[in-house]
Amino acid sequence: MLKGRVIRGCSSFDNRDRGVGRFVAPILIGASLLLGACGGSGGSGGDGSVKLRILSTNDTHGYFVPTYHAEYYEIDSYAQMAATEGKVGGYAQIVGIVKDRKAQVTDAVYVDAGDTFDGSPVAQMTQGAAVVPVLNAMGIEVMTPGNRDFAWSTENFLAITKGGTTTGTTSNAINSPGVTTPGLKFPIIAANLLDAVTKDFVFPRYYILRTPSLKIAFIGLTSPLAGNTKKANGSQGFLVLGQTPQTATTAAGPVTPAGFQIEDNISALAAQIRQAENPDLVVVLSHFGYFQDRKFAARSTGIDVIIGGHTHHSVTDPPSIPNADGTRNVIVAQADSHGKFVGQLDVQVKDKKVIGFTNTLIRVTAANAPAPDPTVQGLADAAYAPFRAAFDQVVGFTTTTIERRGDVQSTMGGFLSDTVSSIFGTDLSSASGIRYGSSIPGSASKPGPITYGDVLNMVSPNIGGNSSYVSTMTGTQILSSLNSGLNQEYGADIYNWGGGDVTRFNKNVKYTFNITAPDNAHIVNLMVTDKSGVAWPLVVNGVSNSANLAHVFTFAGTSGANTARVNSPMTAVDQIVNYIRTQPGATVGPKIDDRAICIDKAAQPPAPLQSASAQCPGPNGT
Repeated sequence: MLKGRVIRGCSSFDNRDRGVGRFVAPILIGASLLLGACGGSGGSGGDGSVKLRILSTNDTHGYFVPTYHAEYYEIDSYAQMAATEGKVGGYAQIVGIVKDRKAQVTDAVYVDAGDTFDGSPVAQMTQGAAVVPVLNAMGIEVMTPGNRDFAWSTENFLAITKGGTTTGTTSNAINSPGVTTPGLKFPIIAANLLDAVTKDFVFPRYYILRTPSLKIAFIGLTSPLAGNTKKANGSQGFLVLGQTPQTATTAAGPVTPAGFQIEDNISALAAQIRQAENPDLVVVLSHFGYFQDRKFAARSTGIDVIIGGHTHHSVTDPPSIPNADGTRNVIVAQADSHGKFVGQLDVQVKDKKVIGFTNTLIRVTAANAPAPDPTVQGLADAAYAPFRAAFDQVVGFTTTTIERRGDVQSTMGGFLSDTVSSIFGTDLSSASGIRYGSSIPGSASKPGPITYGDVLNMVSPNIGGNSSYVSTMTGTQILSSLNSGLNQEYGADIYNWGGGDVTRFNKNVKYTFNITAPDNAHIVNLMVTDKSGVAWPLVVNGVSNSANLAHVFTFAGTSGANTARVNSPMTAVDQIVNYIRTQPGATVGPKIDDRAICIDKAAQPPAPLQSASAQCPGPNGT
């Protein structure tokens, strides 16, 4: 039972051009009623309270110019939506919105929750360096790093954040010279990021920010995945607090990453800050993930608000969660990804507690942005200019929307895996279940152009390289890969959820699964058909076929080991480009199909946004 005041919560979805389809109307109706009850957007309250506006972004992934970005539930409608609203995001439009919303109130701050340097093709080609000058002009007041911010070496990460020269790369035909950067000109904080050698904290653990009426303490929590693309095991010079220099999995199955189990440590830090600094509010900037933040809120003390990132959730109605000792409720917010939204959380503060709040997600479109910031626009244009001619070159067309997100399937993952297996004539291919990447809108009536930059987005050469490889994979490895992904999507412990999506195999791999099953038992049936047409049942009615699991299949991919790489003058990106160009009319049209089907979908809560029959509503798929 919560002790003390109950926090009132309200939400809205600000999309003045109504460009987000059927999702908008019911939310806008509900929001108008709630906002009336909460008293709109005033400043200081007549009861002595003060309104603080927290504007936030997260997981912008270096998309400093506007882009297209569809969710999997928007596949069927996104081409029309994109034609109506245009591209979303872009740092200049974000800043235009932030300045406008900050000017409306006395007390306001703008913060970022990480995954900022890696994702867009320009960010990949410059190892994040091109993003730094644009970020420095945005007016961000404090941020915490995300897991993808550590995509490259220790030297590169420190050059980007603290100033210096990146190493550059000439491997895998990505010829990027080192770039000297000034580092970030605003504070970056992380209360759980350690130097792997000295065990010192890499950045300040917290930052005190003052507004005209309030003193706010921000604590940074980077992802337990920070340090490299898997686990913070010291291999890139960093550790996450609580993590030992080893992987956080065992042969027996997933083990809760120790980097999450620091609730007591951060609670003690919050208490120390309250005693030493006497702030009006303690806010955590987290890159744990939305559901992970909710669990952390319930198991910690001394925190008022969590502004999160990592899982790309559009949290229109933030929960207010009783903390571990029942003295406070913790508001948990997140603002999607790719710059599609600016989060606006208005909290009413009195006697060093939150007594009420309203939340708005502001869609970042040309119609919603009062005016793009000219300084940021100029820097973004300058950063993109060296790549524009190559990246904007049209290489083909699509009759469907090609997007990356989705629990077990995506049109982009399906296209990439099917294409690579076709190019190399193998039984199998797969695409990583990564979250970032822009989309390509298209329809049968109006095919959308596919650019060279779009293909670079698909391949994401910073994850493993820009070359192809041909190797082998056993049935056991296929099953293990799918089990691992399903465990991280639907497992019993929220802290084990990776926040990404299940590995996408080509259409030769078909499986059914239950999301409510125990870990390593989600798959009900699994069938692999090799390139000669022979079907190999690996799992039937939940029972594995040991003989077929030992079968060896040929496999092709785009991020493999040096020993298996194809000796070809063409990069992986160029191979995909060539494939598109050789299709009839240089046109493709990938669709969601029956390669992954959720059996217990009907048993799950209603999901009105769910349109893809092969997707299953679940904790990491909403």
